[in-house]
Amino acid sequence: MVPNPRISDIVQCLQTPIHDLSSLLSLLAAPLNSMGLLPKSYTHHDTNPLSGKCDIPNHVHILQRVLLQHIVPTWQTTMKERGSMLLLDQYFCPINLSCEVIPVWEIVMLAYSTICSLHFNDTSIRLLQQLSIEYPISRLCESMVFCEYTSKQETIWEDYVNNILSLSSRIGNARMHGLLAPDLFDHANHLNNLSIQCEELISRSSRRSTKAATIHPIVYLVTKLANHGAFPPTLSVARSQPSFFAVTLSAVMKQLKGSGHDSYANFWSTLINNIPSSLTLRKILQSLFVSLPGAQAVGLGQSFFLDHGRLKEDVQLLRGILGAPDLSKAQLWECAMALVMDNEWSYYTTQVLLTWISGDLTWGLLNLDSLRVFMNSLVSVWTSTLHIRHSSLSKHRYLTTFLLLVISRMPRNSPEVQRLITLPSFIKAVGSYVSHLDPLIRICGMLTAEIVASMCGRVLNFNSWEGNDEGRIWARHIRQVIETPNEYVIKDGVHVSIDIEPTVRLSNNSEVLPNADPLTHNDSDSDDSVVGYDSSLPSRSSSPELDELSAIETDPSLNTGVQILPHPVYLYQLCNLIRNSSPSDGRGSDEFNKIDVALTIAERLIRTRDFVKEENAPELVRSFLGLQNHYDLSEFDARRQRVLNTLVACCPHQAAPCLIEELFKDQYSISQRFSALNAVSFGAQELNTIPSPPSPTISNQPRFPHNRSFASFLTSHDTKVETLEIMDDVPEHTNLELDAPRTVCSQWQGLTKSSRRLSLPSNSGLHVMPFTLLGSTYFILPLINRFWLYLRDGQTRQGGTMHLGGRSKYCGAGTGLLLSPLVLAQFLRTLAALAHTFRNATDWLAIIAPEALELAVTIGMQQTTYMDPEADVDNIGLKTPEREDVDALVLTAVLELILVILENCVEKDGGKYLCLYHMTILFNINDWASGIFSRLNQGYRPQGGGSHETKLLKYIIAVLHQIDSMQRWLKGTTDSPLVAVF
Repeated sequence: MVPNPRISDIVQCLQTPIHDLSSLLSLLAAPLNSMGLLPKSYTHHDTNPLSGKCDIPNHVHILQRVLLQHIVPTWQTTMKERGSMLLLDQYFCPINLSCEVIPVWEIVMLAYSTICSLHFNDTSIRLLQQLSIEYPISRLCESMVFCEYTSKQETIWEDYVNNILSLSSRIGNARMHGLLAPDLFDHANHLNNLSIQCEELISRSSRRSTKAATIHPIVYLVTKLANHGAFPPTLSVARSQPSFFAVTLSAVMKQLKGSGHDSYANFWSTLINNIPSSLTLRKILQSLFVSLPGAQAVGLGQSFFLDHGRLKEDVQLLRGILGAPDLSKAQLWECAMALVMDNEWSYYTTQVLLTWISGDLTWGLLNLDSLRVFMNSLVSVWTSTLHIRHSSLSKHRYLTTFLLLVISRMPRNSPEVQRLITLPSFIKAVGSYVSHLDPLIRICGMLTAEIVASMCGRVLNFNSWEGNDEGRIWARHIRQVIETPNEYVIKDGVHVSIDIEPTVRLSNNSEVLPNADPLTHNDSDSDDSVVGYDSSLPSRSSSPELDELSAIETDPSLNTGVQILPHPVYLYQLCNLIRNSSPSDGRGSDEFNKIDVALTIAERLIRTRDFVKEENAPELVRSFLGLQNHYDLSEFDARRQRVLNTLVACCPHQAAPCLIEELFKDQYSISQRFSALNAVSFGAQELNTIPSPPSPTISNQPRFPHNRSFASFLTSHDTKVETLEIMDDVPEHTNLELDAPRTVCSQWQGLTKSSRRLSLPSNSGLHVMPFTLLGSTYFILPLINRFWLYLRDGQTRQGGTMHLGGRSKYCGAGTGLLLSPLVLAQFLRTLAALAHTFRNATDWLAIIAPEALELAVTIGMQQTTYMDPEADVDNIGLKTPEREDVDALVLTAVLELILVILENCVEKDGGKYLCLYHMTILFNINDWASGIFSRLNQGYRPQGGGSHETKLLKYIIAVLHQIDSMQRWLKGTTDSPLVAVF
């Protein structure tokens, strides 16, 4: 080697073969001595010093690369044996030196860059472990900030942060090739150690200054930690899950209670406000909220018991890290509000966030500005149409609780609360809540309306809070929480913290007159109000009790002139009894007694009178179906339902088609249509469970039927299904005797009561109908055919008015019409129940199954109703985008019907017949269900909302699974639907 070499000469010599160790040590010692990094024990190896000085930015990374690529593979073992590895390590991890002697931080950062640019080996892992211990990130950043922080240093720092955060993944890949590495570089351990070092860096930097040169490197480090998963959105106990706040909150709380807590809190607040990305800031805030010590101790349940000492510590922790809520810090405020609205926090976390937003527990201040803005944001979400329709029950309860807690913090009769009660969007939202299909969601709106009205000094009471169901218990708990003493009040313009009377006291005995305005002031002096005056002394005599009224009603001395209505004996008398019922008379009129008697004895009379049942069945069906409860009869709906069920069960040939025909007429209400559908379904089920007697050839004595259902005669192992034929008219479901094969007589003319109890001769000539033919002839096919006709007529009338505007268009989805979502869903569920009841019919696979599937997929794929465009407008004046989508209630019922059909097809023949002869229907169902599944995963939310949305995904997966089980009959014509979806 030439005397007094340059760096280029040493690099060239290191790349060529070296013959002895002394020459190698001489080459290594010269650059180290030039930089001042040569240990004193190795100064005798510097036999040929450099001619110039070694430039760290330009020369060190070249020397590091040459050493890792050429020297380490050849001389590592020899140098370890001679104890000379320290010279090699000094190029990467200088030790026993002071940072002020030379910018060691630059050598270390270059070492990370060089090592990460090459393939890892044992030496690389050892050097990285040594660097992590000797030069933590806090020490390097502190040393770098002492120098002038230029754009070049910023680039070096960013490269260093990226390299050090990528170590866990790089070393994990190296382990796949058999390389051993310490647990220090596991993903969770590595990020947790970096998080601890980051907190130490924040603590050290807060004692010096908060200038930009100090904050910007830490901001970049925190941002990268968030991008690599150091701020998880949920609390996890898994050891493989890193968490910044889980390992640093104890140190943060200790610093906030120490002597320099002000500077430390200011540095944290400045750091949070300098996060450049709102997404990164949301990750940090959400991880902070879920990592609160009090929230971890309480858990995620909705317990309403609070530890105020723990609550105070957590609020101070939030104020120390985030600072006081300031509307001028737009990014922090928007991210915090978004997290509050989008997530469902526990009651404890809700109280912590609300206390942080509204004021401070230490100084007793109430931040009215932030509280007012926060309440407006909550109200805008709570009153939105999308939230009311599509949010889950837990989301409704969470936002309702948060809104009521915010309102309870506001001063009583404050302008903000007074404005809220007259806000049009709030009034409209209360109406939407009250008319919601889910009663548990309905309670949220009623409870909010009552509490807000009470805070404004007005009276509103729905009188529906007594009971032990889930919704009312929750409402009573929330009311109790709201009525607890508030800790904040503003008095005479001075912020004080005192205990005051509850801001909301709703009396359980408060009464609202039926015709009174529910939102009227109690202290009004105007006589124009229809609200009665409160008085401590009664102004009239007390009203009689219910027992007294009953005694008066049954007193024979007062019932003179009242005629006792004779009970009908024949069915035509029953028809005459209810034919001309009218609500023109009062409660004590003959019409009331007629209807009451008819409902009482109709079921028994229909089951015992068989001679003229068929000719009277249609008139009885129309009469009982059209009855209205004008006289408030007890159990009116239940008794009418039992009568209709009995008509269908005892006379299916006339009653079932008549009910189906009446179902598609427009004069019936939703309740009456539900009664008709339930009667068809329950009557078919009663026919299906008729007991079968012993063989009539054994004895001529009366026999009683066995307690065996129709399902007991049919099993999945039967190769030949036995035909069970049922009696059209079965008196009392007893004394039933069948001949072989078992038959049901539709006409009993000429038979006495005693002869009917005996076994029937095989040559009696009576008309028989197999039970397996009843379903398609009198139940399912009439229901489907009538629906197609009704749908055709409705769409024809709709198409004739499409050119008109506004409310001049024909609307086929009115309150009482069949195409409304509520009735249409019940219709589909009834059809599914009938299809399952008659699943053993001989024509089930050939006729019933394809017809029902075609009806279901048509309703699911096409628009069957036209919604009024003026009736679906949200609070910002825009039409909702889901106006032409199928309602969630209807969509769920469609999937239920399809699932019932497919399950029975698979049970019968594995889906062979359906796949071979109706493959197009299966393909359409597969494509439609797959599309709905994809849209649900993309965030699609159908109309209707409530609890029905949670059922959609389960039904869709079940339908796709059933189609997938039929793949062996599709002969490779299509891919598996589940594989295509997932």
